[in-house]
Amino acid sequence: MFHGDRDAVERLAWTVGGGPRVVLARRGDRFWLESPIADRADRDQVEKLLSDLVGLTAESFVESPPSPPPPPQSVLEAVVAGQPAAFRVELGASHPANSAPAQPGAPPEAAGRLTRARVGATAFETRSALAETLARPPAEWRSPLLSGLEVHQVDAVVVRDAQGTMQLTRSGTDWKRGAATISYLPVSDLLFAVTEAKADRLLTPAEAGALGAGVGLPVATFELKGGQAGSETITLYPRLTGATQGVPARASGRDTVLLLPEPKLKEIRDRVDAVRAAKPLPPEKPAKK
Repeated sequence: MFHGDRDAVERLAWTVGGGPRVVLARRGDRFWLESPIADRADRDQVEKLLSDLVGLTAESFVESPPSPPPPPQSVLEAVVAGQPAAFRVELGASHPANSAPAQPGAPPEAAGRLTRARVGATAFETRSALAETLARPPAEWRSPLLSGLEVHQVDAVVVRDAQGTMQLTRSGTDWKRGAATISYLPVSDLLFAVTEAKADRLLTPAEAGALGAGVGLPVATFELKGGQAGSETITLYPRLTGATQGVPARASGRDTVLLLPEPKLKEIRDRVDAVRAAKPLPPEKPAKK
């Protein structure tokens, strides 16, 4: 039912029942929540939503839909680059698939549910999980990942901690640490530790303020430069103790404070130490003529 280009989807907005309007907007190769919460969106959740959208198919068409149609339970609008109007799908009630009237001689229907839907004037029934995907609470669309960049997107890193400042720059298959060339292995391990860090809990500014999380002098700061993928600053703070435990962290562009598991801070520190201790690679010998 959706005939647009998945990669051309620029904006997604939906409402479920009388709930708030949820808006996702593309920024580069990532989506961000704009409403009712401003934050980076969870990459996996967005991919699921896009898959449900482009995979929306009609199980059967409704020949004589009621007029006027019943009010939808959820409405999704997708703005697609190059399209003059937003794609709009209305989703109504669901019922067990095996309760739908079978055609003479048709095989028994597979288990599942059918959802009544409408695109423009076309009414149909679908097995899509789109309605269930849209029903997730807005807070669950926030990304638990500390970074929005992936390792292969990072071209340079500036690390600042108690030991000083260290500049790392990608150099072919290896990396430059200042003027010295070192192996990519310890740098890749560090970047994986930072970019794949995932929060156990996401704190609103009010929650973080009440706990004293994400304030004061940082333990370490990582300035990640990703070329076309953009840049990002990651800041780690002293771990919390008491009833709430974890390592508070912030990422530029987010008001959310991410509470990382306690072992993550040690892992990242160990990775930084390994990069600092890495021996320079021997200079390449000139090719013989």
